[in-house]
Amino acid sequence: MRISPTKDKIDKSRYRVSQMLLTPLVKIQSLAEVIGIFVSNFPGVQYGPLHYRSLEKDKISALKKSHGNFGSTLALSPSSRRELIWWYDNISNAYCKIVQDEASHILICDASMSGWGALLGDKKVNGCWNDCQKSCHINYLELLAVQYALTSFGDTFSFTHVHVLSDSVTAVTYLNHMWGIKSNSCNDLVQSIWQ
Repeated sequence: MRISPTKDKIDKSRYRVSQMLLTPLVKIQSLAEVIGIFVSNFPGVQYGPLHYRSLEKDKISALKKSHGNFGSTLALSPSSRRELIWWYDNISNAYCKIVQDEASHILICDASMSGWGALLGDKKVNGCWNDCQKSCHINYLELLAVQYALTSFGDTFSFTHVHVLSDSVTAVTYLNHMWGIKSNSCNDLVQSIWQ
């Protein structure tokens, strides 16, 4: 009950990545094509959406600088190179389950502008935000509450499927899709949570 990329897609992805890693400057068009290949593999690469955002940011930035000229070149950022390496190393064994296993734990998380709390069965954890955190957007704080809860109960979760409940639609959407379009800080936090 798994979906995996075809051998052709794996070979094409690895070939294009290896070519890109060997080149100090890449064409924006080539980068856009590689991103397209990655996105087409998302149905069979469970964690794929976590490993292409830097590439997308580099592409958008280069297009702005070149006034939309896809024939221009750019030097990839170190984070984009790490994403390429991730794809090269992981696509051969990647898969995505068609049906998820039953959750072995249900984790309830919530945040306010003053603090956070979480409940796992009869165990509770909570804390207050520091002054810097109190100035953050509530969507970021809701995700931070999830991260703190997972960290607090970390030993309980090893190698299990955790169902996270939150009253924040935005936090749930970011977590389920492994990214969002509005906030880079939320994207970074979601990546950290999934890792």
